[in-house]
Amino acid sequence: MDPAELRRVFQMFDRNGDGKITRKELSDSLQNLGIYIPDKDLIQMIEKIDANGDGFVDIEEFGGLYQTIMDERDEEEDMREAFNVFDQNGDGFITVDELRSVLASLGLKQGRTVEDCKRMIKKIFSVKFVSTI
Repeated sequence: MDPAELRRVFQMFDRNGDGKITRKELSDSLQNLGIYIPDKDLIQMIEKIDANGDGFVDIEEFGGLYQTIMDERDEEEDMREAFNVFDQNGDGFITVDELRSVLASLGLKQGRTVEDCKRMIKKIFSVKFVSTI
């Protein structure tokens, strides 16, 4: 990102124009962009890039933060796009038949049968459930 563009984006986040972004300014600006980050994560994000330790983000520190935010947003978009490939009817769920259809179209032999797909889904749920406990 060139310096002029970085400054322009920084000024959008620095609502009061004092040359530093507070946690509230950051949170409000991200929410306006449709990015919701829990307060705890926001604090950690600021602490990680706050090189001078003043609790705020200045223009120099903002470059790293902006890149982190954009990377997270790209990851979310990639996940959503991948999910939509499998959710063929767009109902927000991936059925066994949809999973089997996509795997077959990719030429993958894992998932040729409904039972294979059911096993995959059960494995995903058990891993997800265990990792959230």
